[in-house]
Amino acid sequence: MFNISDYLKNFQNITVPHKTEREALKYAIREVLGVEIDISLIEIRNKTAYIKTKPALKSEIFMQKKNILEKASERAGENKITSVF
Repeated sequence: MFNISDYLKNFQNITVPHKTEREALKYAIREVLGVEIDISLIEIRNKTAYIKTKPALKSEIFMQKKNILEKASERAGENKITSVF
Protein backbone atom coordinates (compact mmCIF):
# COMPACT_ATOMS: atom_id res chain seq x y z
CA MET A 1 0.00 0.00 0.00
CA PHE A 2 1.15 3.53 -0.80
CA ASN A 3 2.08 5.62 2.24
CA ILE A 4 1.63 9.33 1.66
CA SER A 5 3.93 10.35 4.51
CA ASP A 6 6.85 8.60 2.80
CA TYR A 7 6.03 10.42 -0.41
CA LEU A 8 5.82 13.82 1.30
CA LYS A 9 9.24 13.33 2.95
CA ASN A 10 10.74 13.84 -0.52
CA PHE A 11 9.54 17.45 -0.47
CA GLN A 12 10.79 18.45 2.98
CA ASN A 13 14.25 19.49 1.83
CA ILE A 14 13.21 21.54 -1.20
CA THR A 15 14.53 25.09 -0.99
CA VAL A 16 14.28 28.20 -3.09
CA PRO A 17 16.76 28.04 -6.00
CA HIS A 18 20.09 29.66 -5.13
CA LYS A 19 18.87 30.66 -1.68
CA THR A 20 22.22 29.98 0.02
CA GLU A 21 24.13 31.98 -2.57
CA ARG A 22 21.71 34.90 -2.34
CA GLU A 23 21.90 34.92 1.45
CA ALA A 24 25.70 34.74 1.33
CA LEU A 25 25.83 37.70 -1.05
CA LYS A 26 23.41 39.69 1.11
CA TYR A 27 25.61 38.97 4.14
CA ALA A 28 28.78 39.94 2.28
CA ILE A 29 27.32 43.26 1.10
CA ARG A 30 26.20 44.04 4.64
CA GLU A 31 29.65 43.19 6.04
CA VAL A 32 31.68 45.08 3.43
CA LEU A 33 29.46 48.10 2.72
CA GLY A 34 27.26 48.25 5.81
CA VAL A 35 24.15 48.33 3.61
CA GLU A 36 21.18 46.00 4.03
CA ILE A 37 19.57 44.87 0.78
CA ASP A 38 16.51 42.71 0.27
CA ILE A 39 17.22 39.17 -0.87
CA SER A 40 14.50 39.46 -3.52
CA LEU A 41 16.67 42.03 -5.36
CA ILE A 42 19.35 39.42 -6.03
CA GLU A 43 19.04 37.09 -9.00
CA ILE A 44 21.63 34.43 -9.81
CA ARG A 45 22.20 32.98 -13.27
CA ASN A 46 25.21 30.89 -14.28
CA LYS A 47 27.12 31.72 -11.09
CA THR A 48 26.69 35.44 -11.78
CA ALA A 49 24.69 37.60 -9.39
CA TYR A 50 22.52 40.38 -10.78
CA ILE A 51 21.46 42.97 -8.22
CA LYS A 52 18.48 45.18 -8.96
CA THR A 53 19.10 48.33 -6.96
CA LYS A 54 19.92 52.02 -7.30
CA PRO A 55 22.86 52.98 -9.52
CA ALA A 56 24.80 54.57 -6.65
CA LEU A 57 24.69 51.36 -4.63
CA LYS A 58 25.58 49.30 -7.71
CA SER A 59 28.67 51.46 -8.16
CA GLU A 60 29.71 50.87 -4.55
CA ILE A 61 29.19 47.14 -4.98
CA PHE A 62 31.22 47.14 -8.19
CA MET A 63 34.11 49.02 -6.53
CA GLN A 64 34.17 46.52 -3.65
CA LYS A 65 33.41 43.53 -5.87
CA LYS A 66 36.52 41.56 -4.94
CA ASN A 67 35.94 41.85 -1.18
CA ILE A 68 32.24 41.05 -1.53
CA LEU A 69 32.91 37.95 -3.63
CA GLU A 70 35.52 36.71 -1.13
CA LYS A 71 33.12 37.08 1.80
CA ALA A 72 30.26 35.48 -0.15
CA SER A 73 32.48 32.53 -1.16
CA GLU A 74 33.47 31.93 2.46
CA ARG A 75 29.84 31.79 3.49
CA ALA A 76 28.37 29.92 0.50
CA GLY A 77 30.96 27.15 0.46
CA GLU A 78 30.91 25.09 -2.72
CA ASN A 79 28.20 27.23 -4.39
CA LYS A 80 30.45 30.12 -5.35
CA ILE A 81 29.38 33.25 -7.16
CA THR A 82 31.97 34.28 -9.72
CA SER A 83 30.76 37.76 -10.69
CA VAL A 84 28.40 40.54 -9.64
CA PHE A 85 26.48 42.94 -11.88
